[in-house]
Amino acid sequence: MNGWHFIPITAQYLLAGSISLVLAFYVLYRSRGSTSAKFFTLFAIFLSLWQFLIFLHSNAPNASLAKLFFGLGTGFASLMLPALFLTVSFLQNGSMKYLAVMIPNLVFFILILIYTPFEIFWTNFGWSYVFKPGVASYILFPLTLFYLTLNYIWMIKPIRESKVPIIRRKYKFILFGFTILFVVGVVVYNTLLLPMFPNVPPLGGAVISIGLFMITYGILLKEKIQEI
Repeated sequence: MNGWHFIPITAQYLLAGSISLVLAFYVLYRSRGSTSAKFFTLFAIFLSLWQFLIFLHSNAPNASLAKLFFGLGTGFASLMLPALFLTVSFLQNGSMKYLAVMIPNLVFFILILIYTPFEIFWTNFGWSYVFKPGVASYILFPLTLFYLTLNYIWMIKPIRESKVPIIRRKYKFILFGFTILFVVGVVVYNTLLLPMFPNVPPLGGAVISIGLFMITYGILLKEKIQEI
């Protein structure tokens, strides 16, 4: 195959990446000086880079470039989970020692570029992938499970323990948005469904945008209520 492709449905990744950047800097502007807002901006930038790279991966002119873009995109996607944990933890009583949670996924980012534990193949909707056994893929799944659990604990705790309705509502929006973005958009759709049914239309960008809007609304909910 020669020349770049353009699969119209993959434009959703460009849209999702652009929305991520807008929301990143909107939250930073609305919550100037907030450490949590700074980490949210980092989280949304990682998400944006992931979406832009997945667009390039899907439409790349050849398998080698598609593989490179997918590896980079997966690396940035892996950094989103610890960045979101830092965002949520600093909405509460975060500590700079929590920055250590970034280290395992920074190591994973390097490993995935070295070992490229996935195969690339062409579908009706551009290039797709399937993970293959290897060092990096064996690390990916327990890391993902660990960060999913960590985020859920920090999101569910204030919902269960807080006596302030607006606080519980705030974390419910973050929790539901996180579930849509990661569990539905990444784990169920991208990781489980697409490899088994590669010719299913990709909807990850649309699902991820919905989840991101909910997370953003939850993060800004307190500020919005105070302004009314």
